[in-house]
Amino acid sequence: MGAVKRDIHKHEHPFRFLSFSDEEVIEGLIRNRSEFDDFYQLSTSQQFDLEEVANIAITLAEQRLNIHRKELFLKKQQDGEIPLHIKFKPVRLMVNRYDPSLWEKFISASHLAQTNPEISAVYGDLDYYIHQVPLSHKQRKIIGLFEAGLREADIALLYNQKAQAITKNLKTACKKIRDQYVKQWKYSMADENYIKVEWNYSECIYCKKVLPLTEDFFIKDKQKSNGFKSKCKKCATMTQNG
Repeated sequence: MGAVKRDIHKHEHPFRFLSFSDEEVIEGLIRNRSEFDDFYQLSTSQQFDLEEVANIAITLAEQRLNIHRKELFLKKQQDGEIPLHIKFKPVRLMVNRYDPSLWEKFISASHLAQTNPEISAVYGDLDYYIHQVPLSHKQRKIIGLFEAGLREADIALLYNQKAQAITKNLKTACKKIRDQYVKQWKYSMADENYIKVEWNYSECIYCKKVLPLTEDFFIKDKQKSNGFKSKCKKCATMTQNG
């Protein structure tokens, strides 16, 4: 259903036929974006999140290291190797984070001509559908961290959760993206008269958009003559959330 055909250059990654109707395709694209999409750039919030993950990981590593060092320190005190008046001093890890120079950034940007435009187009399509889906703030943040190259164990540090919980959040988001794609594909086919439809259309009293009178766009209401509320789902959600 709705296959997206993209020609891939010889010897490059085998993304010849991609369909957003497949949740595994969406998940794979999100997980591997940092590797495949040369045009992808981290946002300020993503850079902040990556720094926070790094700081949490460093703190945990310091704690584990100091627990081991303190055990050795106390044993040596008991054995008389260290005077009792000396107190244990925890160590701080000195981590050098690599920050590319402006020249290196310029050189990297100059290589964009070698990138695969078809893959970039696929990610452009994916960004469009992600934007259309009513994802939670956490789901959007998790998607951004996966796209930045992190994995479940890294992202779990931010939320103090198990890696399985992060995987579940990603898969739930991918299903929402898939459903949004299928819905838009179906209605696009109807607009082009490729498929026959049985629904009517109605204008939302709030946003004034004329939309198909179906459960995809309107909430059912038995008290209404047409069986649906007069405000579309999107507007109803916006007004409900204030």
